[in-house]
Amino acid sequence: MQVIENKHFQVHLDDEQGCNILACFLKRGDQLLPLMPDSRDRSCRLDKSSWIMAPYSNRIEDGVFEFQGKTYSLERGEEHSIHGDVRQRPFTIVESTDSLLRCAWDSKDFDDVNWPWSFKVEIVYEVVDNCFQSIVTLTNTSDSVMPAGFGWHPYFSRALTKKDQEIRMEVELEGVYPDENDTRIPSGPLRKLKPQEDFRLVNVVSEDVFLDGCFYGYDGDGYLYWPGTGVRLQFDCTEACQHLVLYAPLNEPYIAFEPVTNANNGVNLLAAGDETAGTQALQPGHSMTAQFDMTALWD
Repeated sequence: MQVIENKHFQVHLDDEQGCNILACFLKRGDQLLPLMPDSRDRSCRLDKSSWIMAPYSNRIEDGVFEFQGKTYSLERGEEHSIHGDVRQRPFTIVESTDSLLRCAWDSKDFDDVNWPWSFKVEIVYEVVDNCFQSIVTLTNTSDSVMPAGFGWHPYFSRALTKKDQEIRMEVELEGVYPDENDTRIPSGPLRKLKPQEDFRLVNVVSEDVFLDGCFYGYDGDGYLYWPGTGVRLQFDCTEACQHLVLYAPLNEPYIAFEPVTNANNGVNLLAAGDETAGTQALQPGHSMTAQFDMTALWD
């Protein structure tokens, strides 16, 4: 396990499992506020607080997709081949300081990678003053064009200091993909936001309203706010992340705010000509990079 920290953040990372975040704390005086759930705690139902999804984010329907006229089948089709194939893999530490961790992963080092193309992933986590920065780079190391995408899957605690605290969110979104089959696979083109999905004006993320959707038109900004603690977490994502998955399970002490570069089932949406798919046709030897910053502010 690796720890990076400064006077504002303390982040616990597991390079043996996907360079995943195990816990992320915000420092206030002598307090460690659990910005993300501490997955090391036996009472926590999560086995990690955040992970990277690559070389695609979220799901591919039945693990089958078409790309440039060819059909491909992945394993775990019964789960819709979920969350890419790096989150449980050991990474190599490239650089490590008190405040920075740079890790790398190469699919050519493994015989059982669930993806038809070879690729590399580099993840950089760094705390700079009151900002926790994360940079992901995905590189196509095969000799043919591959469909590509990635994203972050962080969970955030509903309460920072005591139970039953209110958490609010504001984020700019254009629409959401319908999920009439309850599979997290888009069942049609984008539709308008329902009131419980609309956070374009700051709104409470209610603990008794279920939310799990893939949204489009994310502008890279937004924030979470804990008024009972006086903490605001401001987000800043690069332009590549035009999709956002929001997940708020019923009566759980966490929510997920997931900036991603492609829609759920994006590669199949791309094949169907959906201009909002987000999946990129990445040329051999080329890379795509995105950055996700979380800046802590206090009332």
